[in-house]
Amino acid sequence: MAAFGVSFISFSAPVADGDDVIIIEVTEHAGPVARPGRSSSNIECLYYPSLQTAYLSFYADYGFVEVVVSNITSGTSNTYHHSGIGTCPVVVSREWLTTIDIYTEGGKYYQALIMTINSND
Repeated sequence: MAAFGVSFISFSAPVADGDDVIIIEVTEHAGPVARPGRSSSNIECLYYPSLQTAYLSFYADYGFVEVVVSNITSGTSNTYHHSGIGTCPVVVSREWLTTIDIYTEGGKYYQALIMTINSND
C-alpha cells in the first residue's frame, strides 16, 4: 500500500448565532462546452449566509487556481487567486444567483451555484 502525504488545513469560520451553514455541491465540467459532471471533486464549498461568504476547501493539491465569483443578477464578478490547497474564502452577494467557477493550473474546471434570497427586503 502506498503512503500519501496529504495535510489537511482546518479552519474555523466565524458563525453568527442561529446561522445555518449550507453545503454547496461542486461539480467538474468537461469538454469545450461546459456540461455538469457527476465526478466527485476534492473541493468542498460551505456557504455562510449571514457572513455573505463561501469557504472553498481544497483537499488535494490543484496547483494554482483562479476562482471567479459572478453575480448573475447584477452582472458583477470578482476574481480570486489561490494556491490550490487549503481554504479560500470568497464573498457571495445576497442577490439571487451566484456562480463560483474554479479553474485549475492543470486545466480542470469546477463550478458551484449558490441561490440566495435576501430576507431583509
